[in-house]
Amino acid sequence: MKKHKLLPILAFNGIAKNKELYIPYLGAGIFSAFLYFSFDAILRHPVMGTIPRAAYAYAMMLLGFILLHVIMLPFLHYTYRFLIKRRKKEIGLYSILGMEKRHIAMMMVYESIITTVVMVLGGVLLGMVFARLIFLLFFYMQDLPALNDFPFSPGALLDTIIFFTVSAGLNLAYSLYSVGKSSPVELMSSGRRGEKKPRFISMFALFGLILLALGYGMSITAELDSMIFTNFFLAVFLVVIATYFLFTAASVVLLSFLKKRKSFYYKPSNFITVSGMYYRMKRSAAGLVNICVFSTMVIITLTCTAALYFGTDTISSIMYPYDAGLVLEMKHDGSDRQLAEEYVRMKEAAYGMKEEFLYVYPAKSGCFKAEDTGSAYKLGSAEGMSRRSEGIEYIEIITLNEYNRITGESRELADQEVLLYTDGKELNREELYLFEKRYAVKEELMSFPGSFKASENSFNNDYWLVVKDEAALPDQAAELLGEESLRVILSVEGKEEEKEAFAEDLCTGIPAIEYRNFVESELDMRCMCGGLLFIGIFFGLLFTICLLIIMYYKQITEGYEDRENFEIMQKVGMSHEEIRAAIARQVLLVFFIPLFGAVCHTSAAVPMVILLLGAIRLHDSKLIVACCAAVVALFLVFYGISYIMTARTYMKIVERRA
Repeated sequence: MKKHKLLPILAFNGIAKNKELYIPYLGAGIFSAFLYFSFDAILRHPVMGTIPRAAYAYAMMLLGFILLHVIMLPFLHYTYRFLIKRRKKEIGLYSILGMEKRHIAMMMVYESIITTVVMVLGGVLLGMVFARLIFLLFFYMQDLPALNDFPFSPGALLDTIIFFTVSAGLNLAYSLYSVGKSSPVELMSSGRRGEKKPRFISMFALFGLILLALGYGMSITAELDSMIFTNFFLAVFLVVIATYFLFTAASVVLLSFLKKRKSFYYKPSNFITVSGMYYRMKRSAAGLVNICVFSTMVIITLTCTAALYFGTDTISSIMYPYDAGLVLEMKHDGSDRQLAEEYVRMKEAAYGMKEEFLYVYPAKSGCFKAEDTGSAYKLGSAEGMSRRSEGIEYIEIITLNEYNRITGESRELADQEVLLYTDGKELNREELYLFEKRYAVKEELMSFPGSFKASENSFNNDYWLVVKDEAALPDQAAELLGEESLRVILSVEGKEEEKEAFAEDLCTGIPAIEYRNFVESELDMRCMCGGLLFIGIFFGLLFTICLLIIMYYKQITEGYEDRENFEIMQKVGMSHEEIRAAIARQVLLVFFIPLFGAVCHTSAAVPMVILLLGAIRLHDSKLIVACCAAVVALFLVFYGISYIMTARTYMKIVERRA
């Protein structure tokens, strides 16, 4: 048979005879191609530019699509490395039998073409079947109108082909280099080399403990401020590095300790387990680190997105406590308040809206540089600084008469007394200084018209100050605040579409200094949270697939390496039951050590996750903890199933019945 016909046959036979290796690899590739094609097809759907809140929906999908590139490329390469490692012995045999390296290279090219075609074809076919369902799910989670039309996207097909061709090309280049630089003897003996005991174990352990303590400490002691997101990623980086050092050092220390305990080590099942793991200690540590990190990523990703989705009502209550608001210029004759009320009620009647509440009052507002001394709160000029700069607070000042009028209360204040309210955590300060003028805080209010109180929030809060009258303000504050403006705040009952149209008309039907259409903002926020949950679910699935593939290949690779060792043990008298016990113990350690690490990392991360979600106004720690517990429980079920399946496969490989 001619060589150009033989090589494709050898490539196909190589895949077929190594189905235990290629089926998981092809399955992961098909699932990846399915996700890639589906995301791309949704992004290219014509309706994405016309639906309400299309910008948010498109942004969510685009974010997910970019992350797919970042995750899939290294994942596909990582899994491909397992294949090449297992195939090296077979390739070395071809070389010994006389096949030239250029022919081996061509055979590997054919294998790469076959696997890429299977992945792309399988992924696109799945996409054609399920992409419409994903499209509907995406719209449902974002409260967008459902659409039935989902045409096939040639552009998405082309993008999928290009991406997986590039990925296959990179993998092929790696395999050609890896095989090409090795001699046939090296290829035949690959995977049979033990590893030397890593050096500087004590330093590794100490360094890992220090980094882990720093990472955990940052999470547990973190505060909700402008650095919370930076601190989160720094803590993640520290914990990942610490996990690698600790797993490497701890595994060596533990295995060395067990080897010295002769009463333990020289029992058959213990001897096999300890010696097998000691034989490949660094490689085992790296695999365990990957499993631990991916497990943590799955749990944290799903926890955050689920908590955001189920906490949408809490977020909207804090961020959008009313439906619409206007800031109008004040007229000197005082008729503007009545005119504003008449205008709002005219619009309510036109749209058939039932009013929940309406507050119309004059107030002054501005930004102040804040300094908290512990017993007093000092406010000064913030000239040249933005509203959300560090140490800058937005404060609205209203007179006592207006406060009593809109609340129906009858409070009294002295000239140098104030009422203080914040929509976040209470200040609990007895004194307040406004441009060096001292005020006694008579009471810190727990509610204010048109605001929602979130006592857990200590980040980016707004403040309201009730003074006796304008004369009670210092000259510098009066100059900074300028003229009074009229606040119009209202909420109505009705269907979301009707409220949105009403708020839009209200906010565009009268000249105003500022418009606040919180109905539209709330719908946008719900759309964003739904999109994040959608992306979180699919990336959770992708991370889980990555995790399962890593665990599977780790066990398969080690199973083939251990098979000869177990056969020798049986030949020298080790029973079948002892073999099974040793195998079960080894697989159990490999699976549940990283799981224990993932649970520890997740537990330490929960305080910082609560703060992260608090930064976007989700102040419901019980909901976040409940979501985390549910995700962990669900993950344990999948992890247990994967353990059972992988243990059976490993057992079949290494077990030899008499």
